[in-house]
Amino acid sequence: MASVYAAYYFGQFNIAANYKTTHHYYNQANPQFIKERSLFWLMVGWGNSHWTAQVYIINPFRYHWRGNETSLVTHNYSFTNTAISVNDHCRLQIQIAYTIGYGKKIHRGNALKGSSEANSSIR
Repeated sequence: MASVYAAYYFGQFNIAANYKTTHHYYNQANPQFIKERSLFWLMVGWGNSHWTAQVYIINPFRYHWRGNETSLVTHNYSFTNTAISVNDHCRLQIQIAYTIGYGKKIHRGNALKGSSEANSSIR
């Protein structure tokens, strides 16, 4: 499996891309063979001190709904399960968030001073 991530920030804007290859592995805890499909996304975002907005295009060249495949093959029994999900299809995702500031603002000059020696536990 290989994964590549790249991001570029310019001012309040950013752009990022991620690609993960298809990979297969054997789950020893639950003896099954698992095939995870590739994933690609491209993101364009903007943010300031309170607002962030991001637009993702995810799996732009995938036109099926098939996700991960799980299979088990033994002498007496075998099965293959294919997950069907909107997460594995081509989609556009928009995220907008607002951060609410709370709490008292503390300036360095009025912070509480720490004690330089330990208090005794003997009374």
